[in-house]
Amino acid sequence: MTITTEQKAAAAEMADWDLIVAALHWNGELHSCLDENEALLVYSLADGYGRAPLAELMASIGWDWSHIRDSSDDACKTMAATIRGLLGS
Repeated sequence: MTITTEQKAAAAEMADWDLIVAALHWNGELHSCLDENEALLVYSLADGYGRAPLAELMASIGWDWSHIRDSSDDACKTMAATIRGLLGS
């Protein structure tokens, strides 16, 4: 996906949780900046329903926002760092 210079700068300045919401929530301001595979990669790092292989997560809970929302601080840090890396910010 394409990301503008302004979006990269904004992502670099966002707090971890704000970045996660911006990139992964369906109406987040950076939602269109990750492709589906990148979003799924980040989703697989969440631990709101525990850690499990992505295929198992998708089969049991699908794309459930609670899995992200209820993640530990460590998982949020990892998700945010991964998003920053994917966005090049």
